[in-house]
Amino acid sequence: MTREILIDKEEIHKAFINGANLVLNAKNYLDKINVFPVKDADTGSNLASLMKSIINRSKIENTLKETLISVSEAALIGSKGNSGLIFSQFFYGLSINVNFEYLTFDKLIEQMENGFLTAYSSLENPVEGTIITLMRKWVNLLKIEQSKNNSVEEKLITSYNILKMELENTKEELEILKKYNVVDSGALGFIIFLDGFISSILYDNVIGNNINQFEKYDDISSHNENIIDLKHRYCTEVLINTSLSKDELIKSVGFLGSSIVVGTTDKYIKLHIHTNNPDTLINILSEKSSIIETKVDDMKNQHELKYQRKNDICLITDSIADLPKSFIDINQIQVLPVEIELDNVTYFDKLTINNKYLFTVIGSNKMFPKTAAPSLLRIRSLFDYLKEYYKKFIVITVSSKMSGTNNIFNLVKKDFPELEIKVINSNLNSVAQGLLVKSSANLISENLELDLIEKKLNILKSKIKILVHLKSLDNMVKGGRIKKSLGFIAKILRLKPIVSIDKNGEGVVLGKSLGEKKNLKNIIKMIKQDHDQHKILKYAIVHEGNLKNVLYLKNKLFDLLGFEEEYIEGISSVIALNSGDGSIAVGYIMED
Repeated sequence: MTREILIDKEEIHKAFINGANLVLNAKNYLDKINVFPVKDADTGSNLASLMKSIINRSKIENTLKETLISVSEAALIGSKGNSGLIFSQFFYGLSINVNFEYLTFDKLIEQMENGFLTAYSSLENPVEGTIITLMRKWVNLLKIEQSKNNSVEEKLITSYNILKMELENTKEELEILKKYNVVDSGALGFIIFLDGFISSILYDNVIGNNINQFEKYDDISSHNENIIDLKHRYCTEVLINTSLSKDELIKSVGFLGSSIVVGTTDKYIKLHIHTNNPDTLINILSEKSSIIETKVDDMKNQHELKYQRKNDICLITDSIADLPKSFIDINQIQVLPVEIELDNVTYFDKLTINNKYLFTVIGSNKMFPKTAAPSLLRIRSLFDYLKEYYKKFIVITVSSKMSGTNNIFNLVKKDFPELEIKVINSNLNSVAQGLLVKSSANLISENLELDLIEKKLNILKSKIKILVHLKSLDNMVKGGRIKKSLGFIAKILRLKPIVSIDKNGEGVVLGKSLGEKKNLKNIIKMIKQDHDQHKILKYAIVHEGNLKNVLYLKNKLFDLLGFEEEYIEGISSVIALNSGDGSIAVGYIMED
């Protein structure tokens, strides 16, 4: 081994890929020891996303600089979570000020320092004991070895071995690491990456050391405590094109949360933030920049599945099912958001868009928003994640006549033959679908067998009905839900429609009245007829901005049926998109 090295674009790319593969191999263990900044068991998964993106997206380009830029852009696009975005900035720093075709050892140190400084500058509040600490110590160790009269191999190996000892010392730098007797998951991911990177550079070794050498920390799942940081629930990331500086970006949205990291490349900026208001965040950013991609993870849900899972059967539905958030949380229901495309931005129903903003944009935009069923990739990713916790699933979707969601779930379940997945077409939507999901959660809590639950739900769905009061048919016409001529006639005559769903799962107009009060009285009359003939057992009310009439309906239904509603809730943005402002829906379950 000579005292000098010359690393070209092919060798550096190969070293990145080798390091990335080692991190992928450690994914599950990194998840297992993840306690900071939130004990949500996803750092390994987040780093795996970044590494997969490097492996699949980056290329060996014409020059060393272009190759490093390719890696850094792939890293930013694939980055998730705190550690993932910080790591992506390390890669971006490696590409800064490169005007040569080979990396010598001295140049390698310079670029590693650029990597650390860029990663450090991406953090609003750097925390010692984490991945950023190891990046700084790695650069300092390389600088110490730089002046010694030994081979490059000895310099790298000595620096790396001391860094592994420094990793142990970080447990004394961060209280939560000391509490659980583990190192920071992101920091360990960085160490593992370096293992593969160095092995490739020095020995052309595409394996590296055995990953088991790092798996020496206790299983923390026995520490069954509440999630550490619930001040902000949603880990939100937004990839944008913007002219805003990092400081301007933080100033505009920083008040919404914590754990802020701002990652950049020459083309993109990615914001990472923990927040309770991802919808407000996206609204602000959409006014100041071009949004390319968003991601929202529910850290409370992640933590509870890992450490406090209640049932052996997982219940999944789409966001069109209108249910109280509290019930969804208590029963650990997994809700897959329907997508809404508006002004070339994809929003996630009930997460990154609210109805107030939706109606504001509709009123000022010539293009009517479009909805899209979750993609095959999103649903596959959902099952890949959930199969770590469940082997049995009940999936309840919006009517297949209204969306392709049911069909997509049926296609994807074929990819998971090892799982028991029952996909139920509700033939319903909104509050009616919500009542079916609620009934399913109750059946699961009774510890019934999967086949029996499926049988009961398929019988029950035919006994559920929905009646919807609309102020107008305008949005249904714009969205193509009903014929334009029918909407025009209703508008001219100032008729208020009553909409329902037939036995095939298709929307139908049951009646039209002059005025809201008349319409609500007709709905009550229809409900009375059903109660007299079939006996109503349960009911619920959902609405959009019509609380006065909701209270009127609530009181009338209590007088009629003699018992209170299951819940009163707002409607999803997907439903609001078609039903419009002021709409009210009543869903109810009949005995026979």
